[in-house]
Amino acid sequence: MSATEVILAELSEIEKIIANEARLASERLGYPVDPHSQEIQARVSEIILSGMGVYLRNLVTAAKPGL
Repeated sequence: MSATEVILAELSEIEKIIANEARLASERLGYPVDPHSQEIQARVSEIILSGMGVYLRNLVTAAKPGL
C-alpha cells in the first residue's frame, strides 16, 4: 500500500481528530475555534506524527530486535 493510499484510508480518522481537537479547544477557550486554524492544524499534526513515530519505532524494533 502506497503512502497516498494509507493517507486516503485514514482520512475519516483524521477528520475525527480535527473535529475533536476543535471541540476541545472551543471548550477550553470558551468560544468556537475554527477547525482550520493554525492551532488545530498544529495539534493534529503532532498527534499524527507521534503516531507515526510509534509505528516506525515498532517497525525498526521488529526488524532489529537488538536495538
